[in-house]
Amino acid sequence: MRLLIINTNKDYVGTLKEWLETMGNQIDVAYDQTSAEALFKENKHEMLYIGHEPGSIDSIELLQKFRTINPELKVIISAPKADLEFASLAIHKRAYDFFPSKIDFREILVIIEEIEQKTKIENERKEQLAKLAIAYARLKQAYDDLQAKAQ
Repeated sequence: MRLLIINTNKDYVGTLKEWLETMGNQIDVAYDQTSAEALFKENKHEMLYIGHEPGSIDSIELLQKFRTINPELKVIISAPKADLEFASLAIHKRAYDFFPSKIDFREILVIIEEIEQKTKIENERKEQLAKLAIAYARLKQAYDDLQAKAQ
């Protein structure tokens, strides 16, 4: 899975990046909003992990901006200093998940696996719907041809 981690804590992010890469994920890292926006425009990320830092990273703004570009994007926000109002806003703005403290690496892995499984199921569903649409079009054409011959 391709992830973008946005957080100002370089030690935490470095360790998290290394750990997630050993699990086979592709990781991009941004330490501020400007570089996060540039990286997001350059790459097709499936998931975003934002460490909310009041005054430096506006996670709600990034969530809205990036979800406008990619509505399927899964966004996880971690905000140790956030209140209930902020958490409610994050979920209301369609964050995939919200953590009121620094997220444990194992929790991220569980979320990634969950997202991968849901994405796989959704892709299979879309593929089946496309096949059904093609089969329906062929059946309709055959029916129309029979109707035309019967007249």
